[in-house]
Amino acid sequence: MAISWEQVLATIINFIILLIILKYVFWGKLKAVIEERERLIVDKVATTEKNLKESEELKLKNKEILKNANLEAQKIAEMKKQQAMKKFDEIVNDAKVKADSIRTRAEVDIQRESEKMRYELKQEAVDIAIDISKKAVGEIIDEKKHKEIIDKFIEQVGV
Repeated sequence: MAISWEQVLATIINFIILLIILKYVFWGKLKAVIEERERLIVDKVATTEKNLKESEELKLKNKEILKNANLEAQKIAEMKKQQAMKKFDEIVNDAKVKADSIRTRAEVDIQRESEKMRYELKQEAVDIAIDISKKAVGEIIDEKKHKEIIDKFIEQVGV
């Protein structure tokens, strides 16, 4: 097979004409599409960078909000703890006051009962002494006078 220079030259001329036609017909459209695509890519990169920056800012704000919320929660917990301790102290003090009151009343009641028992014992001793003295003397003496004598005796004895 022999190379025909005419055919090679015709192919080259056809190729150049094809390139010129493509350049005038399609090159502007192709260039516009490429430029539009490039602009879209640049816009998306800029938008992505902007969104990333906003995300970082929001992340910092969220950290600050979370930190403040934790501090507030700690303050509230401390305040509730102090309120609970204050209430506990109030309850304990009230209980102590009530216990002291009950103890005081009990002491007063015991004192009263003790005095009552002494009085009753004294009366019983007087009655017994009167009965004994009546039997010993054999006669009935004025009961009032007997009681006076016996009261003096009991006071001397210390009942």
